[in-house]
Amino acid sequence: MDTSDNFFLSRKNLVGMLIATAILVVHLVAGLGFLWPVVALAGWGAGVALTPAPRQQALPPAPERPDADELLRRLDRSTSRLYESGPASGVLDATASLRGALVQVLLEWEHLEDVPEQRVVIETIIDDYVPATIDAYLQVTDRQHPAAVPQTVDALGILEEETLRIHKAVVNDTLRELEDQTRALRLQFGRLPAPGYDTES
Repeated sequence: MDTSDNFFLSRKNLVGMLIATAILVVHLVAGLGFLWPVVALAGWGAGVALTPAPRQQALPPAPERPDADELLRRLDRSTSRLYESGPASGVLDATASLRGALVQVLLEWEHLEDVPEQRVVIETIIDDYVPATIDAYLQVTDRQHPAAVPQTVDALGILEEETLRIHKAVVNDTLRELEDQTRALRLQFGRLPAPGYDTES
């Protein structure tokens, strides 16, 4: 039960009530005179005033997100295990292609600052999906197994498609910013596009 907003159940009030009860017991046993209610009230007030408030539990700091260089190091650690295992050529090619796509996104990492959910997708691909796919393939004794190779290539291809989708979005946003900047400069200096200039290309 959360008692932080309920004074009657708070630690301060409970200590004050305990002191007041103790004074009442002393009064019943020894007699404190007709001013015992004042003494009890004063004891309760002292208990409330002197009891420290419960220490607020600090929230743990948010985990620091990896930068592009760290993600590339993690990716290379995963893929190096595959390269050292003597994989099938199809798996090797698919891994190299996926790595190339991921590197392209990491080179544009700062452009994903405003869309952190896309960064999380890339982080998840590098930290979870790539290692899991490689581990599953490496568990197969025969690296050339006719079922293991196409399944692994297909899984890596799906990851590459998602990576390329994000990279395309980054490039489109960058080009859109460039187009906007170009239009602003033309308006500022009164220079209209030349005949035949396609502003949408």
